[in-house]
Amino acid sequence: TLFPYTTLFRSKAVEMAKKDPSRMVRAAAIDYLGMQRSEVFKDLFTSACYDSSYTVAGSALSALTDLDSATGAKIAAALSKQPSKGKLNAVLIENTIRFGDASSYDFIMSSFKAMGLTMEKIQMTTKIADFLVKSGNTVSIKEGVNAIVDFRESIPEAYKPQISPMIDKGLISLAASLDKAGNKEAANFVTTKLP
Repeated sequence: TLFPYTTLFRSKAVEMAKKDPSRMVRAAAIDYLGMQRSEVFKDLFTSACYDSSYTVAGSALSALTDLDSATGAKIAAALSKQPSKGKLNAVLIENTIRFGDASSYDFIMSSFKAMGLTMEKIQMTTKIADFLVKSGNTVSIKEGVNAIVDFRESIPEAYKPQISPMIDKGLISLAASLDKAGNKEAANFVTTKLP
């Protein structure tokens, strides 16, 4: 049976999440423990949300939110009032999109614009597009689409063939969702931004 090994792996992961000097190792251990979706790790995730490493804090907030969405949303709301970057910033945006409403637009868009050229930002474009549909405000939708397009255009030429199609896929989905919702003006605007 694999049970003894599973228990050993979990206890080693807990030790690494708490004590390893490498932030990347601590974050990876938290990611592993988060996949277990066990209440046993809730206190660990909660305390790690306040780690000095944005990578560790982001992993912890993601794991905590998956385990207990109410607590995750509460901590995300508190952390969104403090400076953040990297993985933590991406998770904060994701949680705000997931739990927020149209009033969260300014935080989401300013955080998105401030992100560098990272995989998190590339993946975030689809989530931003989904959020824009929820906002329903044509002016906000246009501003958000322009932010996504500006990001797409800022990608170095060597990487555009791989990255631009992912971003365009989110924009195509956004245009279809807006059209389905009856916002023809916004849907047409998005379509003009496609290659």
